[in-house]
Amino acid sequence: MTTAPSEPSEVFGLINATRTQRRIDFDAFIDSQPLSIPCSIHPKVARMLNRESSEAVSIQSPKPVAKYEECKECANERQSEEQRERLRKQGVPSNLLHATIENWNAPGNDSRLIVDKAREFAAKRRGFLVLLGADKGTGKTHLAVAVMRQFKNGRFIKQSTLLHELRRSYSDKAAQDPIETCKRVGILVLDEIGVSPGGRDEFPMLHDILDHRYGEKLPTVLTSNLDFDGLKEVIGERIADRLKEAAFSIFHLTGPSHRASRKDDYFRD
Repeated sequence: MTTAPSEPSEVFGLINATRTQRRIDFDAFIDSQPLSIPCSIHPKVARMLNRESSEAVSIQSPKPVAKYEECKECANERQSEEQRERLRKQGVPSNLLHATIENWNAPGNDSRLIVDKAREFAAKRRGFLVLLGADKGTGKTHLAVAVMRQFKNGRFIKQSTLLHELRRSYSDKAAQDPIETCKRVGILVLDEIGVSPGGRDEFPMLHDILDHRYGEKLPTVLTSNLDFDGLKEVIGERIADRLKEAAFSIFHLTGPSHRASRKDDYFRD
């Protein structure tokens, strides 16, 4: 019959001895494991042994456990899917979830300058980026979404949709106030300015949102098929004048529509 130790020092001694043995067993086990294993999904990509994670899991396990880093390809795919889902919840339509600065191109325009300015705007996180041009399909909305990807908290909305949401809130008291959402969101992309049914409530709505974002220096992207004079008629003289101070860049994009060349992408899963 074994007598249990009664003295505290004996108990602590047994605990320390157990910990030491577990450490020895863990070190021997980890040293016997391969430094990397192939990913089951991407066999050409190695998953590296993570000693720190292995130790953390082994402490809670009766036997040592080897943990390996996530495959880089799997991590990229997971992060990309998480980002796509975030953009979808923020209002970006499915056909623009692929939009990045890297895959944006606008032949006939100074693409390098525009891309550089878009990146600077995303880094600055302040002011207005205004993308104009009567030509359709030149990539204005694509670039707006590409910039929006750089922010975790954003909203993409067409002016016509915003007006519809505002009018729905008149009768639905439980509906979220779209003006307040657009005023306070981290980055706002207000798409297709000038394409809406109009009405007495439209101008105050736009003025309230844009004036607030101007005052708080919040990043805002405006896209429109109008030129600047046409945009001025929609947003008003006061906001247009403030854009002289708050516009990080104003670009007028020209050229043929790219949509026909992207037909295959549209039907791809």
